[in-house]
Amino acid sequence: MTSSVWRPLAAALAATACLTLTGASLAQPELQDQVSLAIERGDAASAIAMVQPRAAAGEAEAQLIYGRLLLNGVGAPQDDAGAMDQFLAAAEQGLPAAMNEYGRGLMIGRGRPANPDAGLDWLGRAAASGTASMAHDYAVALESFAGAEQLAEALDWYRRAAEQDFLPSVTSLGVLYLDGRGVEADPARALNLFRRAAEAGDGRAQNNIGLMYSRGTGVERDYEAAALWFERAAEQGLPQAMRNLSVLYENGFGVEVDEAFSIELLRQARALEGESFRDLLDRTGFPVDARLVEPDWSQPATPAELQAAQAGDVVALYLTGLRYLGGYGVRRDPQEGARRLELAARGGLGSAALNLGLLYARGQFVPQNYRTSYLWLSRAAQLGVVGASGLRDALALEMSQESLAQAQLDVQNFVQQQGN
Repeated sequence: MTSSVWRPLAAALAATACLTLTGASLAQPELQDQVSLAIERGDAASAIAMVQPRAAAGEAEAQLIYGRLLLNGVGAPQDDAGAMDQFLAAAEQGLPAAMNEYGRGLMIGRGRPANPDAGLDWLGRAAASGTASMAHDYAVALESFAGAEQLAEALDWYRRAAEQDFLPSVTSLGVLYLDGRGVEADPARALNLFRRAAEAGDGRAQNNIGLMYSRGTGVERDYEAAALWFERAAEQGLPQAMRNLSVLYENGFGVEVDEAFSIELLRQARALEGESFRDLLDRTGFPVDARLVEPDWSQPATPAELQAAQAGDVVALYLTGLRYLGGYGVRRDPQEGARRLELAARGGLGSAALNLGLLYARGQFVPQNYRTSYLWLSRAAQLGVVGASGLRDALALEMSQESLAQAQLDVQNFVQQQGN
């Protein structure tokens, strides 16, 4: 939980749209097919009934499928922690797809504290299976650390996946060559990689070629060619390409000026960029208040820090709360950690309210409760925490009208009790 790893990692994962579920699975085809058919016909309860007993009996494939159902709230209440338990059980039996799921969860703190080192270890074990999508996931995670050693290793794993014609890796390899990250910059090679992926239908590669032509990077600037590549990517629903094409139509670069079409492209891009609440949670991670000087989490809590918390200092309560959640320099006690965060939040520390809201949204260390999460995210927004209002509003879309009304009443009552 060091600031040099945790927060930059969360930002990098979001920026690269990393670790998305690729669909690769080593689950029993017959069981997976039966579960899929049940879900398609709207009978999620039957899907749960198929896998839950087998997962409880220790079948790794069933544990993997059951974990994915819990992760997405299909046929059962959404439960990140329960999903991670299932993934771990299957991963410990050597199932690569479960190793991959568990590693991804650890990277972003899904259902338990973020642990990038352990996450990388599990992702590396999954990648060793030779599955291209898993090699790609491991490479993305390595790249997010951005050190020279990690970039070189990421490059190698992207190459391994690219050799299997896994298009996202072909494109990512091209980006590294274009930017000169982990390898000497080579725009010509980057363009060849992009073309290889683009001709096979990869929208990100098509958009990147458009960018190279629009900027004159490694090629002669050619807006008409850029427009053609942006169009191909936009037709596949890539929001970035729609935005880039919108600029061309707004200014008449390589195309006739068409302000109405430019505006329509922007509207479509915004609609597509709307992310789910789960995506937003993953992107947010579990941030530490950037205004504070973080303690060395690997060192024991100091007597002064503990005494300040005991005396009710909200910053000390917040920091020691984080310590107890993860066992950083103290005996791990998640309940005590959550209690201290709540005391700090009630004392007016917005970052504590934000973190508490995230815990309740995820069901991490506390029972998952969207109504309680709404209260604390609202409080964080009232206290001026950047991004808290967006999280609260996204959460509201996941709640029933009745539950939302009750949560809003909770907020009003809380504010009245606090007197502000």
